[in-house]
Amino acid sequence: MKRTILSIALLLGITSFASAQLSVSKTPKMETFSKVSMLGVVRMEMFRGVNGTDTTYMLSYVNNAFKQSTKNESFFLKASTQDMLTLEQLMLDVLKNKDSDENVSVKIGEKDYYLHRTSTMGFPSLMLVHSADYDYTLLAEKEIKKIFAPFHGDKKKK
Repeated sequence: MKRTILSIALLLGITSFASAQLSVSKTPKMETFSKVSMLGVVRMEMFRGVNGTDTTYMLSYVNNAFKQSTKNESFFLKASTQDMLTLEQLMLDVLKNKDSDENVSVKIGEKDYYLHRTSTMGFPSLMLVHSADYDYTLLAEKEIKKIFAPFHGDKKKK
């Protein structure tokens, strides 16, 4: 009898300890905000979710490090329209700076990313590197402008 009572007390103690470490948060429902496609294949897509006064964006893109399979990467950030326009301008500035061989690092959400200007088949591209394993995506100027077009109120590029 003592053993049964001790087992029940121990089980209740463990259960109450486990539930004390659980925290619940609600995330906003994400809706497609803009996307970039090439020949019908989505290369990059931006989603937006609004929860009260906070706006969360998720940018999902194809990881170009994998040639045999398609792997998508994404990041989340809480940002204002001005923050997103600043990110776009930073990407365009790196892309237009022909003389610099430097990487520009930027912290987006919880991760560090590196922006680097490169050339693909003679055309300038922005390389967005998102891990130490050299996972990356390449973006042309037109793609950067298209994914950020809704922040400029340009509905026809959406």
